[in-house]
Amino acid sequence: MKKILTILFSFFIIFSCLAVSRKQDSLLNVLSLAKSDTAKISALISLNDLFYSEGNFEKARSYCNEAIKLYHSVGDMKGLSGMYNNIGNSCVGNIQDNSCS
Repeated sequence: MKKILTILFSFFIIFSCLAVSRKQDSLLNVLSLAKSDTAKISALISLNDLFYSEGNFEKARSYCNEAIKLYHSVGDMKGLSGMYNNIGNSCVGNIQDNSCS
């Protein structure tokens, strides 16, 4: 019984990792093909959320910074405030990381 649970758990972990990888690849593809700033921002926000949920705060911040540049170019102050909030959250999430300066 213990072997069966171990095998099932292993399969669950493997398939979870594959699903995250496919989602990341899909979002990166959307980002590269997006023509409008709005579509690019949407993909960047989704990538930020994905990496944040994985605990990869540095990568999440990098996508936030890209979105901030686009929000500046379109003059969306509400979007800017949301991205700055996300950067703050990622710094809090990884308080030991010195790259939050």
